[in-house]
Amino acid sequence: MKQSVAKSQITRLWLSLPEESRNESEAAKFALKILKERPDLTSFRCVDDRYKIIKAWLMQHV
Repeated sequence: MKQSVAKSQITRLWLSLPEESRNESEAAKFALKILKERPDLTSFRCVDDRYKIIKAWLMQHV
């Protein structure tokens, strides 16, 4: 999966949560949940830690 596609799909899932649930603490938990439960969304190539990348995507929408 391309990183841009993964970002789009993960961000869409994040934005489907209630706005009051979208904060830094929940972003950290959500990123870990995605890594554990959705390997189909985390198969993109990267040189950095996937957790850090996903959390950074989520933090853009906090």
